[in-house]
Amino acid sequence: MSPSEKKALAADIEEAREELADTVDALVAKTDVKKRVGDKADEVKATVAAKAAETKDKVAHARDTVVAKAAEAKEKATDGTAADQAAAIADQAKVAAGELTVVAKRNPAQVAGIAALVAVIIALILRSRSR
Repeated sequence: MSPSEKKALAADIEEAREELADTVDALVAKTDVKKRVGDKADEVKATVAAKAAETKDKVAHARDTVVAKAAEAKEKATDGTAADQAAAIADQAKVAAGELTVVAKRNPAQVAGIAALVAVIIALILRSRSR
């Protein structure tokens, strides 16, 4: 065997060792369940935090909309009975908006449903008054 063949063989052996080391490292990473679970947990935490922040913003916007619509309904009332009803609705909307803030911090998904329900109720009240 010539010296150049020995060098080539040694280089091939070294390359095979490096590839084997990379393969072993990849296998070790796949079998490290604790690290993989931790990585997945971090990913899920980030997703949940993003969704919670998004829902909180939506609830705050819905609350502001409800309060604004209630105030608008109160202003549109012309006679004493309608004015009393509008004032009661506005007060109820303010109370509901305050409750939404508390609930939003505890369970953002429920708040989204409540906000939609309040918006529908206000829309129905406004529709019935315009007839």
